[in-house]
Amino acid sequence: MLDRLRFVAAHELGYAGFYPDYRRLRQNERRPYEVLKAEQQAALRQMLRFAYDNVPYYRRLFDGLRFDPGAVRGFDDLQRLPVMTKETVRRHFDELMPGHVRRIRHIEESTGGSTGTPMRYLVSQRDRMLGGALLYRGWGYAGYELGDRMVFLAGMSLGVDVKKRLANSAHEFFRNIRKLSALNMGEREMRGYARTINAFQPRFVRGYASAIYAFARWAQDNDVRLCQPQGVFTTSEKLYPKMRDAIAAAFGCDVFDGYGLYDGGLTAFECGEHAGLHIDTERSVLEVVDDGGEPLDEGEGRIVATSLHNYAMPFLRYDTGDDGVLVDGPCACGRGYRLLRE
Repeated sequence: MLDRLRFVAAHELGYAGFYPDYRRLRQNERRPYEVLKAEQQAALRQMLRFAYDNVPYYRRLFDGLRFDPGAVRGFDDLQRLPVMTKETVRRHFDELMPGHVRRIRHIEESTGGSTGTPMRYLVSQRDRMLGGALLYRGWGYAGYELGDRMVFLAGMSLGVDVKKRLANSAHEFFRNIRKLSALNMGEREMRGYARTINAFQPRFVRGYASAIYAFARWAQDNDVRLCQPQGVFTTSEKLYPKMRDAIAAAFGCDVFDGYGLYDGGLTAFECGEHAGLHIDTERSVLEVVDDGGEPLDEGEGRIVATSLHNYAMPFLRYDTGDDGVLVDGPCACGRGYRLLRE
């Protein structure tokens, strides 16, 4: 097991500091929110200063607004910046890169374009790996430990690529996972998936909410017994109550919802209390704003993201295109993070 974890950290994740990051993030779970918030604000001030000093788009924006990043004390100061849209990123792509971007390890990604033209953006290796560590920590709210068996039922956005079977096989072996495609879910595939799941005996199942729901309904309608994992993780789509109930009934376990936005660097995960999704503070700032871009302390609005570690292409007050509801008050689980619902 130790060799497998070392391989995942050093090779699959490509970042030797993964485990120290992961261990630190696990320790943060029980720290008071005010302490986490203070560290988040310090990271925000550092990012704003970097953006002004190194990114042409932000230098021009800040100068035009007479916005002094050195005078920023907290999240309220962000309100002076406009909300950034995907169209802004497309139009100013080159200007959003720091002048020394070639010296920052990064990869280029793009949005799927399901709601319009795909948007290109850069993600630094450091930010990407921090996102991975947060993902593993979020699974830990349901009891996941590094190396636990897991089955994915999803598509390319979660790394399930049927065209790369050989690469997938090695990736699956070393991470102790099996990947099933949500793009092929006919009768023959469903029965094959059931056999795979029951033979592999995963501790957890993860995938698109609609795909896992469809599979759960199929299993119930066809009286197919499935092994009982410890939990099912849903993501990428809204999880409706009827979907949660059907999945829980088919797999005989609890269902944990999650929210992740790769281009915005946001992550939030549900714990066993199911009072909402705990919003991670270590990688980004999540705001829920009204139609005028003003932040809400609670209630429903548009989700806006500010990256704290993506120095390859910082996004400040980036409109995610998603709506959410901020929950007022702490979770009974004792974790200090604020909660996001709906």
